[in-house]
Amino acid sequence: MPVAFILSPKYGSFLSKDVNITLYAYDDNLDTARLKVDETLLALWSQAGTQTFTLSILTVGDGVHKFTLEVLVKAGNRAESTISVIVDNTPPTAEIQQPRDGSFVSGLVLVELRAEDEYFDYMELTVKVSRINGRRNIKYSMEH
Repeated sequence: MPVAFILSPKYGSFLSKDVNITLYAYDDNLDTARLKVDETLLALWSQAGTQTFTLSILTVGDGVHKFTLEVLVKAGNRAESTISVIVDNTPPTAEIQQPRDGSFVSGLVLVELRAEDEYFDYMELTVKVSRINGRRNIKYSMEH
């Protein structure tokens, strides 16, 4: 029986930009191995073993996509391996809404943050305190 494995990326991976796809196709009588994203053929080869292809994920739309490795042998047998991945090429939006940039504040300060992304995970706020002319100066930034 032929063997087909998608070694990387892993099932459920979040992908953006360029990604290396590593595959293993084997049979003593290998005829053809095919790599497809959804129903689009990306690569076709006839050599058994491990192959790595680089795919520009920018050419694939955001969302869930299926990578399929199909291995065909001369006797007509076949093996298939399929994974689903999530493509996210759209950067998140993030802003500090309050206090406004350049504001002078003191005491207890309400900080309002806003972030959006289809695959939102978490938001982190960093506050840095320094002294200028004997007064505390607070700088903040937000990572997303």
